[in-house]
Amino acid sequence: MGRIFALIVFFAFLLGCAKQQAPQRIEPQPAAPASSASPGTKPAEPQPSAKPPQATSPSGLPQASPPTALPPAKRQHDRKHTESLSADRSPASVENPAPAPPPPTTQDPDALLEQAADNLPLGEVAVNHPQQMKVSQPDTVQVRISRDQQAQLSSDLSAGQVAAHDTLPISTSMKVTLVGAPYFDVKNLDRTEQLITHSGYSQWSFTVTPLQSGKLPLHVRISAVVRAGGVEKSKDFPVKDEIIEVSVSPMAAMQTFVANNWQWLWSTILVPVGAWAWSQRRRKNKKALAAKASANGKSQGQAAKFGDG
Repeated sequence: MGRIFALIVFFAFLLGCAKQQAPQRIEPQPAAPASSASPGTKPAEPQPSAKPPQATSPSGLPQASPPTALPPAKRQHDRKHTESLSADRSPASVENPAPAPPPPTTQDPDALLEQAADNLPLGEVAVNHPQQMKVSQPDTVQVRISRDQQAQLSSDLSAGQVAAHDTLPISTSMKVTLVGAPYFDVKNLDRTEQLITHSGYSQWSFTVTPLQSGKLPLHVRISAVVRAGGVEKSKDFPVKDEIIEVSVSPMAAMQTFVANNWQWLWSTILVPVGAWAWSQRRRKNKKALAAKASANGKSQGQAAKFGDG
């Protein structure tokens, strides 16, 4: 009995020691509501609780404690702090946002071209050409264009030349062509399209050769190059006709007559004249041969008489 009683006491002592070593669970204190804080004051952060004693397994090894969840007030404070940091990193992007790109232009290019052509400024055009020309003799015709309507485009004309002036809308680039067929042979000495500057004038020169006589027209074509909306087109103005009086020199008249009537001349004049000349030459040759033969006969007769004597 004494031993049994001693064992009971010993087990009771061990049980008491185990209860004293068991961890006590500490309940987290609820956070104060956010509305209770006065405006302008920073909410008080919750104080970390005392670390609970680490539980041990029956084998004497420490057990891993489960992760503890943050209180709702702590999570809300951390989220606000993170948002404030992200907002402080790029204040310039918030205060000065990048300008939006301009909207694309949807206006019709033809409407832009028409508007640009209607708004062309007026300028001065002068056509300098000889008043009279001769067939097959080349001469020079000049076309000058200036933005200044008061420009002196014909101040340096040579003797025998006249100038025809006109006012036309002028663009940055202009085209000039001279057409004379079938009355004139025209050769360009400059480019068809030229730049028109704000000072001075641009000049187009042509070598013109009359092909026949009479009062003959030269056609001057002038176009303005219009650019708008990435499109380029030409605006043609009415054709200007310059009348030139062309005369014929005697030598040029003979050359023209022969060039235009050589077949008739060959059949009616050259062939008969050639045949007559050939016959006359043949007749002369026959007379010369007959005279030579008679002279030889006389000399032989005299020689025979001298031998008989």
